Amino acid sequence: MAGNIAEWWSSCESNDGRFGDGPALLLARAQLALDSFDVDRAGQLLAGLPATLEAPWGSVRELIATRLELRRGGMLDLGALEDRCEMLASRLLDTDTATAARALHTLGVIRIRARKHLEGEAALYMALSMIDDSPSRDWILDSLGQALMWQSAWREARRTFVRVAALKAARDDVVGQAITLGNLVQLEFNLGNSAGAVEFARRTLALPSLPLLTRIRIRSYLVQGLLELVQLKGAEVEAEQLEAELHELGDSKHYLAGFCALILARVHARNAGRWLGLAAETLKEPQDKALLEYWRRRIAGGDPSASTAMRTSANWLGDMEKLFNDAGVPLEAEVLTRLHVAEQLAKSDVKRCLEQLDLALHVAMELNNPLMVARVDRVYREAAPDEFQKRILERFLGDSSDKEFAPRKENITSIFCDLVSFTDRFNSLPPEEILDTVGSVYELAVPLFSRFSVQPLQHHGDGLVAMCSGAGHEQRALDFSRALVARIERVNLIRTRGFGEEWGMRIRAGVASGDVLVGLLGTQHKLEYLCIGASVNLAARLQATGNPGCVVVSGATAAATGLKEGKTEVNLKGFTKKQSRHEIKADPMKPLG
Repeated sequence: MAGNIAEWWSSCESNDGRFGDGPALLLARAQLALDSFDVDRAGQLLAGLPATLEAPWGSVRELIATRLELRRGGMLDLGALEDRCEMLASRLLDTDTATAARALHTLGVIRIRARKHLEGEAALYMALSMIDDSPSRDWILDSLGQALMWQSAWREARRTFVRVAALKAARDDVVGQAITLGNLVQLEFNLGNSAGAVEFARRTLALPSLPLLTRIRIRSYLVQGLLELVQLKGAEVEAEQLEAELHELGDSKHYLAGFCALILARVHARNAGRWLGLAAETLKEPQDKALLEYWRRRIAGGDPSASTAMRTSANWLGDMEKLFNDAGVPLEAEVLTRLHVAEQLAKSDVKRCLEQLDLALHVAMELNNPLMVARVDRVYREAAPDEFQKRILERFLGDSSDKEFAPRKENITSIFCDLVSFTDRFNSLPPEEILDTVGSVYELAVPLFSRFSVQPLQHHGDGLVAMCSGAGHEQRALDFSRALVARIERVNLIRTRGFGEEWGMRIRAGVASGDVLVGLLGTQHKLEYLCIGASVNLAARLQATGNPGCVVVSGATAAATGLKEGKTEVNLKGFTKKQSRHEIKADPMKPLG
């Protein structure tokens, strides 16, 4: 077994008993303990090994030790863990592909935990491209589903989780099924589908022999879903079982215990102090503390033991904003907090109420969370119907409704992206599969619009039309297009290599710079905010000449960005002269921008 480290890893993940002896056996037992969430046992086994181990076992122990730290949770130095794991993967790329792929998987998990989702994607896709047909591939795919979910690519995330759950069921990986189904529960919550979340949670708890931490995680979701559905009796029954499972967990400071305590505080609002205190012992990260303080504020009014100062503090919002700033990323806790403040201000100070709602909506849209957007819209509509209509118009226009929308000439860079082989797909697949894929293209673009300051204009059939304006618009448009095409290439890898699907998902893009007319065009029967001009047409024509996974750039854009590679000339319909074009292949393994 020592002669084939890939077989050793596969044996550990399958738990087939073919682990060898000596360090190989002890390391296998440590990994199995970790897979069973027995972190104390895994730590003891690692501590019992010699201080130095010959290759490949020294690298294996280093990776298992990193995974152990992640599994323990608590206040982690994620930056140090990321550096350590990245160096390990780099060191092994040419000598031990099996361990390197698993190190890249762990690196991706660390980056997702640190909210570096696009960077996490890069590591995970590299891991997927290297891994063999072993149980670890299913886990990498599951982590990719999480990366997609946390960036609000809902369709592709759900699609990934459903297929991964089926793969794990085929391998009789009960714990793996539970974790993937738990991710589906979280996804349904994010979409506002509490009934769906409850259904998946009950289905998961019906699986046999679940580890304690897995049961606790899923049961906490079930209680949360029942609370959202106002099924209070059912929530109380499941909360009682959750308390018993937390008692079984003992004095562990695992972060999961903190989130469970928050949920139990909501169930037992009259005695919330005990549970809020337990949550405070384990939730130490800024984003987690923000969620804790939000629920402390919301629950405190019904808990006689809660601090009066907390209930009446005029500085509460200011304190919360410090936590939001410390987190450095969009938070659901911020949306919920600003909504709560806005509701309190709705009757006494409408101006300040709307200020909080605008801030809440901005964060909700950054999260691309339909549930959060719907909650903000509901309060907005009730507090100020006229202003709400104005905000809906701005969302449609993609710009301020106070702006003059008469068509104006502007120098911009146009972007035209198109799904490859759409006609064949249309003739071969059911309608829901086609629409799911087209919708995924738009969702995958969402975080890149903000990153590169690109404005979407139209969802043009199976394509996307966008524009980039302002200083440096040529470079930002090019970077956006390369990033989007690369991101779709990553999803194509999931669909083809991960799930063996005949139909993947590939796009190509055209980019062209020049003067266009921008504005609100049409009649009162149908209005559209878009841009028209030769460069828009050129971007579309150039896109059609490209290969799948490539970006085709006009001569003007190439000159402005210093792009030299892939230059050719081509005759295009609607253009009397040959047009310069630069075709570049997007690299899905590199960080996106």
